[in-house]
Amino acid sequence: MAFGIFSIERFYGIDVILDTLIIIISGLISVQSKKIYSIIKDKDYKRFSMAFALIGFAFLFKIIIGLTILHTIEITEINLFSQIGNIIENLQIINFYSILFFKIFLMVGVIALFLITNKNKKSQNLFLLIYFGTISVILSIYANFIFYFTISIILSLLVIYFYKNFKENPSQHRKLTFLAFLFILIGNTIEIFNVYSNIFYISYEILLFVGFSILFTNHLRIRNGKKKNKN
Repeated sequence: MAFGIFSIERFYGIDVILDTLIIIISGLISVQSKKIYSIIKDKDYKRFSMAFALIGFAFLFKIIIGLTILHTIEITEINLFSQIGNIIENLQIINFYSILFFKIFLMVGVIALFLITNKNKKSQNLFLLIYFGTISVILSIYANFIFYFTISIILSLLVIYFYKNFKENPSQHRKLTFLAFLFILIGNTIEIFNVYSNIFYISYEILLFVGFSILFTNHLRIRNGKKKNKN
């Protein structure tokens, strides 16, 4: 006898597909950043590469969350209720730790991006961000919106930084970087309200995918441009 555990709220695994694409793009951004670093030797690109590698790992754990939700359980007639209890308990444990590691890796990745763009008083910023990041991850076990609210605050600071950077030195690369993080910020802010409607969750996934795609395209253009200048 087969029992299916599905998540109606999570669009029957569409989010798993989108998360997979986000992982691939995060990996590509990480690789492109490293290639740019090898050309111009700017350590910020090396750190950028590490930050997006962490974000990619975060979404890998998010996929595990989706897979536990979509898992199909095979159960025999003998000890039916005992088997159901054990399997559900194991899935709950996997789900809990997957959510925890998703939040830790994503928080560390976003904090790393913030530190790259804010070099003044770096040690003070690091302490405060780690403190608030840790608190938000712990509290989000009981109230999930706290985690996304904290991420949104950090992303807002990044968007402001990239906007100012674009206004001071206008260029297509800076404009695309600003737009990419703006999409990511809007998506993450929408996720705060996902308990009210399923549309918020899928909008979050789509906007993140768009933001990451713009960022990857921009990195590809930067690398090709630097390569031509070097030659």
